Amino acid sequence: AITPAQATDLCLTAADNADGAAVTLEACTGDASQAWKPDNAQLVIHGDKCLDVTEGVNEKGTKLQIWSCVAGGSNQMFTSSANNHIEWLNFDKCLDVTNGQFKAGTPVQIWQCSTTTKNQSW
Repeated sequence: AITPAQATDLCLTAADNADGAAVTLEACTGDASQAWKPDNAQLVIHGDKCLDVTEGVNEKGTKLQIWSCVAGGSNQMFTSSANNHIEWLNFDKCLDVTNGQFKAGTPVQIWQCSTTTKNQSW
């Protein structure tokens, strides 16, 4: 499971197993919707879906979704970086808890990577 450092009872969660499903924080349950597996710079869930930057929009605040995995797809390439960040490879954007709202239902977005924000530590 992938959890924010500030709220380890919450997990990165895919709303369902379909292209375009939202990615939010939800209470950790051990469910398949929270079982992310790293594979060649992608975070895979449900076997064939990947964490995905919606439409590849390189702007602060773009929400995350899941989408069918595409090998080498730039919308789906992430890496662990300093300060426990999960960085969108080659774009200097990091997974970020929207508005610092560490509660169930909060969407996860990309935002300029920052070493000072707690919203980006996982």
